[in-house]
This record gives sequence, C-alpha cells and structure tokens, in this order.
Amino acid sequence: MKMFFKVIPVILCFVSVNMSFAQNNENPSGFVVGGSAAKDGQVELFSSIGHFFLPPSGSVNEDTKIFNGLVPMFTELSRAPVIAHEPITRIQVGQTLQIHATVFGETNPSMSLEYRIGGETAFATIEMAKTQNNLWIAEIPAESVTSRGVEYGIKATDPTGRKDRSPASAAYGIRVEVPTGIARNIVQRAKQYDLVSLPIDANNRNLLSKLNIGSYHSDEVRIFDIYSDSPGDDRTPFTELKNGGNLAPGEAFFLILKDSLTLNTGSGTSVNTTKELTVKLNEHWTFVGNPYNFPFPLSNVHLDTSSVAGRIYAFNRAASSFAIMTADDFLEPFGGYVVYAGQPNRVLRFIPLGTEVVAPNASSATYSWSLNISAQCRTFSDLKNLAAVSKYAQNEKDEFDYHEPPVIGDYVSVYFPHNDWETSPGKYCFDVKSDNGAGRMWDLEVSSNVNDKITIKVSDFENVPANFDIYLLDENLKVKRDMRKWGAYSLAPGKAGAARHLKLVVGASLYVDNQLADFKQLPANFELDQNYPNPFNPSTTIRYALPQASQVTIKVFNLLGEEIVALASNEYREAGYHATVWDGRNKNGSLVASGLYIYHLQAGKFSLSKKMAFLK
Repeated sequence: MKMFFKVIPVILCFVSVNMSFAQNNENPSGFVVGGSAAKDGQVELFSSIGHFFLPPSGSVNEDTKIFNGLVPMFTELSRAPVIAHEPITRIQVGQTLQIHATVFGETNPSMSLEYRIGGETAFATIEMAKTQNNLWIAEIPAESVTSRGVEYGIKATDPTGRKDRSPASAAYGIRVEVPTGIARNIVQRAKQYDLVSLPIDANNRNLLSKLNIGSYHSDEVRIFDIYSDSPGDDRTPFTELKNGGNLAPGEAFFLILKDSLTLNTGSGTSVNTTKELTVKLNEHWTFVGNPYNFPFPLSNVHLDTSSVAGRIYAFNRAASSFAIMTADDFLEPFGGYVVYAGQPNRVLRFIPLGTEVVAPNASSATYSWSLNISAQCRTFSDLKNLAAVSKYAQNEKDEFDYHEPPVIGDYVSVYFPHNDWETSPGKYCFDVKSDNGAGRMWDLEVSSNVNDKITIKVSDFENVPANFDIYLLDENLKVKRDMRKWGAYSLAPGKAGAARHLKLVVGASLYVDNQLADFKQLPANFELDQNYPNPFNPSTTIRYALPQASQVTIKVFNLLGEEIVALASNEYREAGYHATVWDGRNKNGSLVASGLYIYHLQAGKFSLSKKMAFLK
C-alpha cells in the first residue's frame, strides 16, 4: 500500500535543546537545556530550518521515539569526558613530577594540570600533552617540589564546554620526602627559653636527636612539656623530658640551651596540606606548633568548630613571654604556641587552605573602650593585657575574657586575678566588664622572679572617653598615679617573687573620686620613709609624703658626696604619697658597687636624707 506524508515547514530558533526520551513513551521524560551536559541516551534537536514529518496513523513502529506526534531528525550525543587518574602521594624533594591521566569519552578534550606549592593561594596551570590511548602527560617542575609539599588537580574540557575534574573539588596532596631535613639556627643567650616545633613529619621524632649534642645533660640542654592537668596558675606547670620527648606534627616543646646551635629536623616528609590535621589538647594548656614549612594563617586553625583566636598565644623568646594572637596572625615554621582548651577532649584543627572557614565572632572585638597594660623588667616583658568594657560582656567569665598564659624561666607577668569567679577561676590577661557608662575598676597583680625594678605602663588612651580619669592605685604604699599624666609606674617586685597588688580605676570624675576615697586624706607633714627592702639587691622602693604640691628632686650619693643618679629632677608632684624605685644603677646604667649610699629628698624648702645599703 502506498503511504503519503505531509511536509510542514518549521522555523526553529537557534537555541540548542537536548531532549531526553523514555523508550515506548509518547511524552518526554525531561529536558536538558542550553549548555547542560547531556547523559547517555539523550538526543539533540538541532537548531536549524528544517521539516518535521507527520506520519499517517499507525505508520510508526513501537521503537520510534515520538515528541507530540512529531518524528524529529536527531543525532546521538557523545559522552562527556571522564578522567581516570591514580593520585601520586609521595615524591622526593627537588625531583620533576610527571602526572599521567586517561580520558574516556568520544570527544577530544583540552586537558590541563593545575598545581601549587604548599601554602600558596593560586594554582599555576599548564596544558597536558596527549600521547596514545587517550593518555595525557604533564610535568610539575622540580623547583616546585619543596619541603612545603605539592597540591594538584587535573581538568578536562570538551569542545561543547562540558568538563570533568580530578579530584572533583579541592586538590590532591603530595607529601614530599626531605632526606637531609630542614635546619634552623638557634642563637641562644644565658637562661633563655625557646618554644619549638618541627615543620615536617620527622622519621625520628625525638627532639634531642635534632640537636646533635649526644646524650641529655641538664647543664647543656633542658626540654620541657606542659602538665596535661595543669591550669597554668602555679608557676611551675612543666615536666622535664630527659629522654628528649616525642615531637609529632603540630606539637611543641620548651627548650633551653647552654650554647647556640642548629636545630635540624632530620629526614622526614612534609605533612599533607590537603587533609585536615588534628592535635589532641589537654583540658587546660597545651603546647602546639606549625606542622608545615610555611606560615599558616590562624584563621584556618580552629578549636573544635570555632575560631581559636583569643585562646592561642605566641611565644616571644626575646621577651620570654606569651602574647595573645588574633585571627589575622600566622603560625610560623619552627614556632611554638600555647592553647587554652578549658574543657577535656577538645582538638585543634588545621584546616587546609582553600577550604571555606567560618569567620570569628565579630562581637569579640566590640568594646565601648579599652586600655592596654604592660609590664617590663630588664629585657623581660608582658606586653598585651586588656582592660575593657563592652555592652555585650558580663562581669563573670565569658567569651571576652582570656586566660593569662603560663610562664617559664625568668619572667615578669601582669594579670587580672579572678579566683572569685565560679566558672574557670584563675588569672586573666583580658578582662572585659559590662559597660555601666560611669566607669570601672580592675584588680591587678604583678609578679616577677627577676629581682629588679618593674615598670607598669598603661596605653591606648585614645580608646577611652576624653572626660574619663585613669588612675593606678598602690594601696600598700597609699600611692595613686594619674596615668594620663605619667603613663607609667615603677615598683619593686614582691619578696621571693610574691605578687604585688594594684588597682586600675577608669571613669568619670564622680566615679573615680568615690573609688579614691581612701586616698583623699593628705599627709600632715613632709615625710621620707626608709627605703624597702634594706639592704637590697638590686632594687628598692623609696616612699615619701607631700602635704602640698611641690617641685621634687631625689638624688642618690655615695659616702664621698658624689652624685650617683638622679631619680627625679625638679619634677612637679601633687600633694599625697609618692614612691620611686632605685634599681642600683648609676647614671650610665651600670650597677654600683656594694656599700652604703645616701638618698636625698628636696621638696620646696623641705629636705631630708637617709642611708641605705646595697649588697651584690
């Protein structure tokens, strides 16, 4: 029988539409539109001017794919490219790295290799060359294979824009073997501690083996870790590791040496920079380090699921003290740090670069006003301690309050004592109180095991309302110091390292006057107290009283009447009690010889002298 077909001209828009049909079904199962990757079994309706053939009823067999009664002219789509690749996990430092990949599919894609040195933010891209059997090759140059590790990924793109990537996200990480290790020079001075870590996964993790000094001798080297159960409030929260300890990636130990030397990690392998590294923490304090041989951003270091900023402190070996770190800081290779967990079973997480991380809570830096308090004793210092108020803060322990880190060796420390707090009592370097609008008072303690003059400084006055007074109070000596005017206050350390107690009062005049009630009673006469301690070595406190404001000069003489040093030279002092500290040094900064000395006070027409004994 002869069959006739009707031919209907149809104009199609130049838009490519991919239609997926189900077998033996008159309706399409769905559409894949413009640029989306088609899957196996999909057909493409070409954008063109053409014809659809309308067959007579019953003339289409069951295998024909139909769309609304139309039989379109179509072609089967080629498959999208699929990369097959066996990741490389290790290579030796300085070697050229050849990357191989195979691509499946009916297309001829362009292939590229993306790679970067560990710690870099951007990837370099090079084209891969096709050899045979769909095998593609590219090389990472030898100068990019360093102790920092290597990251890479492979990308395929076909002519229609369909892509595949291996891995699908992030990158593969290659651990680089470093047979000769990584070295760092340690320039050591007497009794100076260093907090060290290894920027590599060493084959031998014993720290003593990295120093090349043979066996452990406490007069040449000492190594310390922190007690796992120490809250850090006692002054010796450390345990000595006479066997040299076991220093894993991300951990750190305290080290003190008799002489300068070179610390070499020995042979080892870089830590995989594409996988998260975790360090188990003690309940209170834990020494940690940078496990990578490049600066690692603190924003990618988390305490469990939150930012570690405010709970981690960097060790300053020159000042022999810790300083709190912010989210903008970096952990340095070989550097050492201390973290306060506050709870058991917590971990420190090193999150790979390029991973989206949660920003720290912005309210943590929202202060109504703040002041910084620092302490200095010889070359030792404690530089970052914050007294602040915030409308978000409580007067008990909260997220704004940071613990005072532990000390080791020779130190000076200023902190806010809070043994009265129900939650996490102890010493704090950040004490943020609620904002009552009028003013606040903080208790301070200062301690040092260095028997010398301590200088307390208050700074960042620009952060405080201009009409607020700022006073430092020494209740033991009945001394009040206007810190806006003087900025600093010197005192001798407590006996045998005992803490000295001070108060910081900040606020409007009425608030401050109420807090200074005990200091309002003026002395009836000029007074010059006997220095304390006496005899002394090397610092002593000289206290004097002024019943009226006066120009004051205080000088120290030897028994021959020769001037040794001027502690105050015609300086204005308000009526009240005052104190100055002599550190046993002359005007050239040299310690004086043992013996008797005379200190002389001149206040207006009043003058008085007394003797004191300096013993070396």
